[in-house]
Amino acid sequence: MIRLMIVEDEKATAADLKHMVEGLCSDMEVCSVCYDGETALKDIQQVCPDVIFLDVELPGLRGIEVAQALQEMERVPLIVFVTAYVDFAVQAFSVNALDYMVKPVSKRCLARVLLKIKKRMQQIKSSRVGKESDSYLRKLTINKGDRLEIIDCQDIRLIYGKNRQVFIMTKDDEVCRVKITLQEFEERLAGTSFFRCHRNYIVNVDEIKQITTWFKQRYLLILKGKKNLEIPVGRAYVNNLRQHVEF
Repeated sequence: MIRLMIVEDEKATAADLKHMVEGLCSDMEVCSVCYDGETALKDIQQVCPDVIFLDVELPGLRGIEVAQALQEMERVPLIVFVTAYVDFAVQAFSVNALDYMVKPVSKRCLARVLLKIKKRMQQIKSSRVGKESDSYLRKLTINKGDRLEIIDCQDIRLIYGKNRQVFIMTKDDEVCRVKITLQEFEERLAGTSFFRCHRNYIVNVDEIKQITTWFKQRYLLILKGKKNLEIPVGRAYVNNLRQHVEF
């Protein structure tokens, strides 16, 4: 599932883009919609989008300034500018943008860009093949005052994001804040017992006690432990669950 963030100060335009993307591309999830650059930069750290549709004229930080700030990230999302200016190509490619779309964005233009995104994401995925075993995360260190405690990843029950921070819950129900993003966890735990079930949750399948049906064919995961935590499965992540549990 490709994760898309829309950064657009015109709410109607943002809603139209979201609606068209969802209609044209079943394997792309709009994980966040922001209406200004400052909020977008903060939200990116939490939701870790693969792609950003970025308006040029934003209140506060302009789109180009947001794109320039993103270049400092270890993992830079693909950037597609949305602009009212036809002659924007030079500026767009100065910050390594994948493409740009001129407002009002037509379905034909959007379909072309979505296809380009899919091809680029496939190239990125292919380049990672063979590297997973080297980057597989086995242990974490947690700061405990004057010492670092080592935690085996298989002792983790749940990884979750809250208030733009990331936490782990161990099998002993201990909760610790960590500096690794959810996206990094997802990538470095690929092929293990962990899978992403929601934009805010990564679960250890060995720690699932029950699966219950929820509103409109949605699912809830009941986890082991004293708290009997109920974790929702996002509609876009049901296939992830089915890859780990036969039902």
